[in-house]
Amino acid sequence: MTSTAIPQPENYASFAAWVRALVHHAGGSQAALCRAVGIKPQMLTRYLAEGAPTTENLQKFADYAGVSYAKLRLLIDGKPLTDAKNIKD
Repeated sequence: MTSTAIPQPENYASFAAWVRALVHHAGGSQAALCRAVGIKPQMLTRYLAEGAPTTENLQKFADYAGVSYAKLRLLIDGKPLTDAKNIKD
């Protein structure tokens, strides 16, 4: 993984777009991102195709990125993250 900051979800229009940025951040390696987040590669493939993660896996992404579960839930629900202004990471 690179030493740059993890991409933050508020900069992306969808969960899948954010996950693609996370893959890029992990050096373009889906396997590296899966290991870092703690999910199976099949699940990552699903999320890249616009699938919604389970509650457990969404929490893993939140923990990995250092953001709140609620913020990621808004992203998946297609709500603008400006709605999350009172949600603390």
